[in-house]
Amino acid sequence: MSIKSTPSFKEKRHFTFFTNVHRVEDAKLTVSFPTQRKTPWVWNPETGERSKFPFAKHPDQLQLTLAPLQSLLLVFEPENAGNPASATPEVALNSRPIKRQGPWKVTFKPKFGNEFSKEWNQLLNFRDVYEAEIQNFAGKVIYTTTFTGDPATQFIELAQVNQGITELYLNDQLLGTRWYGRHRYPVAGKVRAGENALEIHLTTTLANYAKSLQENAVAQRWTQGYEPIPIGLEGPVEMLFATDAEDMALE
Repeated sequence: MSIKSTPSFKEKRHFTFFTNVHRVEDAKLTVSFPTQRKTPWVWNPETGERSKFPFAKHPDQLQLTLAPLQSLLLVFEPENAGNPASATPEVALNSRPIKRQGPWKVTFKPKFGNEFSKEWNQLLNFRDVYEAEIQNFAGKVIYTTTFTGDPATQFIELAQVNQGITELYLNDQLLGTRWYGRHRYPVAGKVRAGENALEIHLTTTLANYAKSLQENAVAQRWTQGYEPIPIGLEGPVEMLFATDAEDMALE
């Protein structure tokens, strides 16, 4: 966990920035701030959104949970419009793997080389595939399938992405991009009963590909001592829904 803070809590606004640098594990902590009863706000640098951080009793004693590679910008301000203590707590969620109606069609668009496609019955770590062009792949991969949906679904989450950048399309609608933290996409009101089309775009790192270039002195120098890493969307792809939602069939 990394923490950066402005020098004095006596300023009108006080900024504190938290970062969970772990790639796999959540970071949980309780923090006390000498903020003179200022109100904590979350500022989202990506969207510009600003919302009050919920607290139990005192605005200077906060429970924080950061997902892997997630960051949090807290701003303490004197304004106290509304009541952040009554903010709705995070809803407990259940998860179910999507119930696919067919295989995954996987289209590989390498940074160098020609496009090719595969059909897989499950999502795989590319390092476990025998073809060298997949083991050392670098570029964009497009996964498409159809699944039986439940309208109660609140999120679709890609559980294991292996350091890639993802974009998720549901029924031809782009729902966003994720490159850090949980690859969790809000889908409330977007999942239909019956058949749904799912398309996931994954942009991989170049590291394994660079390591494979045995005749390239520059690539070998930069990857000296480097061990190949898992790569590709490994799954599962899950639907998340409130605990009181109707149960879904497991895949």
